[in-house]
Amino acid sequence: MAKIFLNYRRSDAEAWADRLYERLTAQFPRGDVFMDIDGNIPLGYQWAAWLDSQVAACDLMLVLIGRSWVTEFELRAASGQPDYVLTEIESALARKIPVAPVFLGDAPVPLASQLPASIRPLLALQATRLQRVSFEADAKALIDGVVRSIQLMRGHKFAGPDTSAPAPRDAEDGRIKVGALNVHGAPNGRFLPGAGRTEWFKDHPLAPEMVVVPAGQFVMGSPPDEVGRPDDGREGPQHSVAIKAPFAAGRFAVTLGEFTAFVEATGHAMPDEMFTFENEKWETRKGRNFRNPGFQQTARHPVVGVNWDDATAYCAWLSKTTGKPYRLLSEAEWEYVCRAGTATPFWWGADISTAQANYDGNYTYGSGKKGEYRKRTLPVESFEANPWGLYQVHGNVWEWCADNGHGNYRGAPEDGSIWPGGDASLRVLRGGSWIGIPQYLRAAYRNRITTDNRYNLNGFRLARTLTS
Repeated sequence: MAKIFLNYRRSDAEAWADRLYERLTAQFPRGDVFMDIDGNIPLGYQWAAWLDSQVAACDLMLVLIGRSWVTEFELRAASGQPDYVLTEIESALARKIPVAPVFLGDAPVPLASQLPASIRPLLALQATRLQRVSFEADAKALIDGVVRSIQLMRGHKFAGPDTSAPAPRDAEDGRIKVGALNVHGAPNGRFLPGAGRTEWFKDHPLAPEMVVVPAGQFVMGSPPDEVGRPDDGREGPQHSVAIKAPFAAGRFAVTLGEFTAFVEATGHAMPDEMFTFENEKWETRKGRNFRNPGFQQTARHPVVGVNWDDATAYCAWLSKTTGKPYRLLSEAEWEYVCRAGTATPFWWGADISTAQANYDGNYTYGSGKKGEYRKRTLPVESFEANPWGLYQVHGNVWEWCADNGHGNYRGAPEDGSIWPGGDASLRVLRGGSWIGIPQYLRAAYRNRITTDNRYNLNGFRLARTLTS
């Protein structure tokens, strides 16, 4: 009797399914792992009926999700072709059989609106991801999860991870153990702070990817002679800030797909109007919202049109969903992770071009030349990551921070914490945007607006305190 059922599309997951089947059958009896390959279906049996019988008999279904998995639903429905992948998932859900989504490579998490209504509950289920570069470690983690799920279903208890104590640091190599659902690149979930170009993690299939940044010191603000420094003193006085413990920061700004999942899961209210820049004019426009900001976006673009309250509501939802402490970055943390150990206006140096960031290329900075003005956001993975693995800390979207607005740094905390006081009706934004001039993209530049503003150039990036 099949205990584990592999559900997959041959068009985008056959090779992945073959590799996973090999690993599963090395751990479980071959007869306890069902995959629709030659020899597994008796000759002369009605194929659909046999598949359904195997779904009914399984203890757990693994749904392999590749890049074209979503589009196949629409294509098969339009052509009238039977969709056994859909039928198998529906059958498992209807029978209340545990179903685990397994995302393959860089396959995106779909929006609920992209799925047939009958299988949208998949998006609320604990998932995992397999990567080619870390397949063996990922497959082992998946198999361990399969064992635990089956034990739970059968009423057995198992010892989960202890998340009560702070993450331990290994004195020999400086690595930190981070408890996470999905780990990329870090051996046994032990992360080297600052190695975010090759190591990151996720706590939930709908959560952003996070990198571990190191403790350390940096000088916050800009020197008086930095090109583009405003005359109002907002970037001074320069002061030393000490970040005492490693923490996690978003590899990317929160994406449209991630934010949409939050809205659909919670019913969080988002108005159907937004202050947008279109046709060379700023205006509040009806019918504009985070799903339709005035330019085309995919699930992998940064969400825009969110105010500070929307961003903090997302943090609260993700914290409750994952059991992990998610929040916005403090302003000091934001500049710290933006600079990533550098002291120049941009992490790569003193000049900027539109080959390095998304901004209004009609304007220049330093010795840079004019470039492209794209008039929209770009996908979050565009351009090169900074030394700690964070993408697009300069340009694309302004990013909300947790701090109240302050006119300068007099009296600012020296430990990187959130700065209270000041003007509580204003919150800080950092990083510049697709419409911005290049001096606004500098690491030191500070912006602040009222918390209720929703513009089609404002987004946010997450932080997570590392406790496990």
